Amino acid sequence: MDDELEVLEVAVLSEAQVAGAVVDLLGDLLGVVRGVRDIGWAG
Repeated sequence: MDDELEVLEVAVLSEAQVAGAVVDLLGDLLGVVRGVRDIGWAG
C-alpha cells in the first residue's frame, strides 16, 4: 500500500513539473507575441 502511495506521489510531482514547464513555455510565447505586437504598433 505504501509503495503505491509513493508511486502516486511521484506521478503527481512529475505532472506538476510538466505543467510548470508548459506554463513557462506559454509565458515565453506570450512575451514574444507582446514584443512583436509592441514593435508592430510602434512601427
